[in-house]
Amino acid sequence: MIYIPTIGIMVNTGKKKAIELGNRFLEFLQDRSLPYLVEPGSAGCYKGVNRAGSFEEVQEKVDYLFIFGGDGTLLRAAGKFCGTGIPLLGINVGSLGFMTVIEADFLYEAAEELLAGNFTITSRMMIASSVYRDGEKIYCSHGLNDAVISRGDNQNLLRLNFYIDEEFIAEYQGDGMIAATPTGSTAYSLSAGGPIINPGLDVMLLTPICPHNLYIRPMVIRSDEQVRIKPRTKSGGMRISTDGRSTCSLSNNDEIIVERSDNEVKMIHFPDRNFYRILRDKMKLGKF
Repeated sequence: MIYIPTIGIMVNTGKKKAIELGNRFLEFLQDRSLPYLVEPGSAGCYKGVNRAGSFEEVQEKVDYLFIFGGDGTLLRAAGKFCGTGIPLLGINVGSLGFMTVIEADFLYEAAEELLAGNFTITSRMMIASSVYRDGEKIYCSHGLNDAVISRGDNQNLLRLNFYIDEEFIAEYQGDGMIAATPTGSTAYSLSAGGPIINPGLDVMLLTPICPHNLYIRPMVIRSDEQVRIKPRTKSGGMRISTDGRSTCSLSNNDEIIVERSDNEVKMIHFPDRNFYRILRDKMKLGKF
């Protein structure tokens, strides 16, 4: 008996192109009598669809989740579906789309490859960031890309003390700190001068944002090491954000813990779209 997978659909509901492409993909699935479910946040875009499922139903029945949008949409999907084991495939209708590796023109080709079994599934590590105030945990969030400590609306330099596994590393002044996964190394960290890291590596990246100390440079550490950061800035306005979504205001003497998350995200990859080819095509690496 041939196993027929159930396809999940998630779209960026704020992008008309994503909604239209998702609708055409639904017709593709219907024409082939393939089972599918539309996740609840996207169901309102397709009024005639009678296969909208609750989150629990999607989690239980969906084998692969197709995400129509940009990298931001995929990050939201990662936040919702991390730990479920459902592999994600991003269809790019954004601008750069480094993680949404399938361009709209290749959607149906990718779907046929998936149905034929010509793909692999990889695991991407996530990071967990927590904030403690007076010994009490007031914030915890998990991210596929990064956790960012920033000045927020504070116009002064931040003064940060940071430690790795209880070992004091440095005190420095600057605009903040980025703790990134290998997946997130091509996002904000790259803009701040951090290195590009293959997402298959088991490491974490610490990238200072505009440090005033010339000796402070990005660091790559083991993923099983814990990072502890203590702000020493008297004025307020500081914030921490995870994947640009979940945020928390910080106060002087808060303690921020960043470490590898217990959750992972499964991603679908095709043989002709490996990391280095995507890097060359999306980042224009080696082109003048």
